[in-house]
Amino acid sequence: MLEFAALLRQHRLAAGLSQEELARQAGLSGDAVAALERGRRRNPRPLTVRLLTQALELTADERMAFIAAARGHPPPDSAPVQRAPVFTAMLIGREAELKDNLRLLTRSDTRLLTLTGAGGIGKTRLAIEVSAAAEHAFADGVRWASLGGCTDEATLCATVAATLGSTTLADLGPETLAEYLDDRALLLVLDGCEHIVGATARLCATLLRLCPRLAVLATSREVLRVPGEKVRVVPPLTEAESAHMFTSLAASYGARPGDADMGHVTRLCRRLDGLPLAVELAAARVNVLTPEQLVTEVEGSFRILSSANRLAPARQRSLDASVRWSYDLLTADEQRFFAVVSVFTGGWTMAAAQTVAAGAFPRASSSLVLDMTARLVDTSLITVDRSGGAARYDMFAFVREFAASRLDRTGLRDDLEHRHLAYYLRWSVRAQSELDSPAAESWLASIDAEVGNLRSAWRRATALRRRADATRLARTIAAYYRLRGRELEWRTWDKRAHSSHP
Repeated sequence: MLEFAALLRQHRLAAGLSQEELARQAGLSGDAVAALERGRRRNPRPLTVRLLTQALELTADERMAFIAAARGHPPPDSAPVQRAPVFTAMLIGREAELKDNLRLLTRSDTRLLTLTGAGGIGKTRLAIEVSAAAEHAFADGVRWASLGGCTDEATLCATVAATLGSTTLADLGPETLAEYLDDRALLLVLDGCEHIVGATARLCATLLRLCPRLAVLATSREVLRVPGEKVRVVPPLTEAESAHMFTSLAASYGARPGDADMGHVTRLCRRLDGLPLAVELAAARVNVLTPEQLVTEVEGSFRILSSANRLAPARQRSLDASVRWSYDLLTADEQRFFAVVSVFTGGWTMAAAQTVAAGAFPRASSSLVLDMTARLVDTSLITVDRSGGAARYDMFAFVREFAASRLDRTGLRDDLEHRHLAYYLRWSVRAQSELDSPAAESWLASIDAEVGNLRSAWRRATALRRRADATRLARTIAAYYRLRGRELEWRTWDKRAHSSHP
């Protein structure tokens, strides 16, 4: 292997430059260049190496060898440049998301765009389409790094180095990767960052600081929190998009749902919350179950939704495995809080969480509950709706099923359900009194959000034979349905309110 001094002289002569001319073009002193060529400076600074590669106008391969020599490493081995995975099925839906993210990614002020959301929501699939559509905006193209096998900064750098076409650069760290990338106009896609989010954030911060023409598109269940990061939450598919996806996949398995099946397909997709992974796993069952049978099965449990696809990552072979991947990244307290909030039905407010969680965290402060809620939002285990006057939190149904199974292991369920009942009993009494006030419309909107919790509290009171509490809850629910003009439901709950009166 050529030592750095000899390699520098070789490139200088090939460029037809004297030492003084190279020094002037690189912004260095003539003495510095002379010392490097004579081997008197054996460990040149990264900035010096970068200035020399720019002045010498080295190719990508030459630059890699030059950087390696400056660090005393052998010339880099070449590795196949990594491209995005190829999907044979067409993308269904996502037109708005594709347009929005493409516009954002190709803006000059976007250096890091993170697509986040729950496991199985379709982040990778969307990133493939966005990066392909954006390739024209990056003169040096797109490189794709799948991070599922990375465990720390070293394996992360190795994966990114291989993505860039080198195996030797893997051992040299973020700064050397930045030296190699230099001023290349490149889009680097980092797919699946959540399990090494700290290392990924540090790598991105270094690369973006040192590589002015680099942009990064990341997919992660958790945001990276790097300065300048732009975040887009990938939403579920609509019911129509989910149904289209299900029927298309079912056809690939040799089953074609007919018109009589479409009501069941719609109901199934609603139960699956529009999650592409769930729809894909459900469609894989059409070889043994009809859509009607599938609905019945998943309304009981999501456990039948698993895949025999040996090529899929383990976390994508079942909904349970998908949630567990995120759950295992939480602390013990965060895992417990995640289990606690599964007692809610249809979502909850911060005030409700603080009241109910006191059963699991006796000395919990409001700030602790806030911090743990933020952590679950950040890791995409719960969703947040900020459209109302106060933020509201919820889980996808399959996530709630997983969390509930963890709650059963804590021995806290009875106490937490009692706290849930007490909270919503107080809340319902106030709500009913407000339904005859000028604030009635506002309270009706609040009950729209909380009716699932009110019904759950009523079922709990009924099971405990607390007839007076059950009656109060039933009256509030009946009044709500009456004012909403939902005649059949009103009559049902009005009857319950009167029949349970002590």
